Amino acid sequence: MDERALFDRFHDALDIEPRSGAYERMRHALTSNAVALRTARPPFQMRFSKMGLRTAAALTAAALAIALIAAFLAAHSHPTGSVPAQTGHNVAAYRAMITADYKAMDASTSNHCGTIDDSGCAAAIQTVNAALQKWVNDLEAFANTPTQFAALDTTLRAHLKVVISDQNAAIAFQKSGNAAGFTLAMQHAFYQRAWVDPASFTIEGTYQTVATSFRDAIARAKVVVVGCLGNAPGPDALPCNHLANYDTCEGARAVACEGYVEGVETQIESFLIGMAQNPAPPTSAADYAQLQADLAKADAGLLAIHDALLGNDPAQVNSAETAFLAPLEAADRDLATI
Repeated sequence: MDERALFDRFHDALDIEPRSGAYERMRHALTSNAVALRTARPPFQMRFSKMGLRTAAALTAAALAIALIAAFLAAHSHPTGSVPAQTGHNVAAYRAMITADYKAMDASTSNHCGTIDDSGCAAAIQTVNAALQKWVNDLEAFANTPTQFAALDTTLRAHLKVVISDQNAAIAFQKSGNAAGFTLAMQHAFYQRAWVDPASFTIEGTYQTVATSFRDAIARAKVVVVGCLGNAPGPDALPCNHLANYDTCEGARAVACEGYVEGVETQIESFLIGMAQNPAPPTSAADYAQLQADLAKADAGLLAIHDALLGNDPAQVNSAETAFLAPLEAADRDLATI
């Protein structure tokens, strides 16, 4: 199936008419360097459940964009060789831990939680959350995380924890009959699978190269970060720019803001992957590490925005946007000095 046919089928599933030029804009965005990532494995499951794409199409218009990206990437993925990385016993042990915990998480998934009416959802979530918590515990207990993967390790822990939190929230929303809350919580949890897989595969050394060099990794990040903080953001920087300018996220706008959050989560991950794959020369190593640390803090701010949206707390959303903006401005300064 080509991309145009896939695009049309998703809109048919939602029974909506796409805007003029929507396909062309989507195609440009998906093939741009900022988001056109490829996995070195066969197409991975996109969720913390084994449900099909029908549920994704029924969630929200924002979820449609995420599903289109995921389907495009899966359709265009192909096996590749491993990416060069640090070597040694410590790296091998770290990778072995990542692989084992990833497999355990994958084995724990099921077909549940597609709707608020699923009576087996709570039990299925408890099984997945147990595997995720063990993974978090293993990451926190691992001594001497390889320097090359320090920022990815930090963000991976945060994203595993937010899945646990989202899925626990979904159980609470299900018990209270809050369908909107359940959908928002599960949408973000499902999205996280598309975040966790590339991070895990990068650490294993099997994810295709995102940036061609240390300088290329910096340049890719600079395009979005500078655009995000400027007055004339390009298409790739628009979601980030909305959040940096405290876009209204109340009521119906919460869905759009959630889409911005997920889009920028993906962008920051792509920057960190490119940097993990391309270590800096010794003279720039400290500044490079600081840049990655600041990007990881900005990612934590994004997760805080999501939590505030999930809690339907506009004041907390604004506070979380500040928590996102401050380290992003720090990353902008880092990029100017490297």
